[in-house]
Amino acid sequence: MRSVSAAATSSYQVALAGEFEPAFHAIFAELGIHDVSTASVFLLPVPEERGIPEIAAMLQKRGLQILDIRRVVHHTSPRPPTSSSAPGDDAFPSSRKRGARNSGA
Repeated sequence: MRSVSAAATSSYQVALAGEFEPAFHAIFAELGIHDVSTASVFLLPVPEERGIPEIAAMLQKRGLQILDIRRVVHHTSPRPPTSSSAPGDDAFPSSRKRGARNSGA
């Protein structure tokens, strides 16, 4: 059995159906658009013991129309060292100097 490490956190990407306000419907009608809908997509952090059925029940209880729910796993990695120089300046200093000399040849 695989254990979840502290370096992995999970959340769920949730897409909900929405609707524009009446003012927007009037603008769309002037443009000849009569069937208008929208969706909102966001990340919802959820404790590990909860899953899609619990998320769906929570959202439906609030009267929201669910279009999609999917689990997203983020793997954290150590932060790269910070430097005041531009990225790559000190990664390969000798090759950078060679390239500068060879560019005029």
